[in-house]
Amino acid sequence: MSCRVLIVEDEAIIAMDLEMMLQDEGCDVVATVASVKTALEQIGQHDLDCAFLDINLGQEQVFPVADALAKKGVPFALLSGHTKAVVPPAHLGRPALPKPYLKKDVLQILEQLRGKTAPAS
Repeated sequence: MSCRVLIVEDEAIIAMDLEMMLQDEGCDVVATVASVKTALEQIGQHDLDCAFLDINLGQEQVFPVADALAKKGVPFALLSGHTKAVVPPAHLGRPALPKPYLKKDVLQILEQLRGKTAPAS
């Protein structure tokens, strides 16, 4: 069964790299977007299995998207090259992937999001 994934990332090269990693694992990347507005539209249009969210999207942060996914029960991971200090308390327990990341780290988070492994401590 394919895993339907949303990627929210404003750096094109990072987004393409992540998309290729996930597609290589048989995921259906339903959309790769770079803004909160577009991400929220995609959430409304697709049934998602999980998502990868870059915290900083230019001048905005991804937390409205995180809130919308949480409300729908869609698991997601936060991506960041910075500290988790900006993460609201409601999302502190979410899986996080520091940038730069390796493919093995992405795959580990993917398995966690798909519910196939226990969360990392």
